[in-house]
Amino acid sequence: MKLVKLVRTCWACPSQWDGILDDGRWLYIRYRGGRFSVSVGEHEWDAVTGERLIEEYFGDPLAGYMTDAELIERLMKHGWEVTLPSGWKSENADEFESE
Repeated sequence: MKLVKLVRTCWACPSQWDGILDDGRWLYIRYRGGRFSVSVGEHEWDAVTGERLIEEYFGDPLAGYMTDAELIERLMKHGWEVTLPSGWKSENADEFESE
């Protein structure tokens, strides 16, 4: 899978992002209570309850914060391609779109 756009929608707990794949489908990504999940749908609102692509548990049962860099690392661990624009810095940005 290739992630082409990522927007962090919540900086608090839970950590949440919306994304878009290269085929145009939307992603809903969430980390709360030690549960990390990625769902996909044809539209933004469909992704929240859409097909679950990843679901795993890690960290403390109350954990819910993840940095953008940690998210990207975890997606790449699952074999995803993530193309960041040159100069992108996760700690200073909450959105990227591949070039």
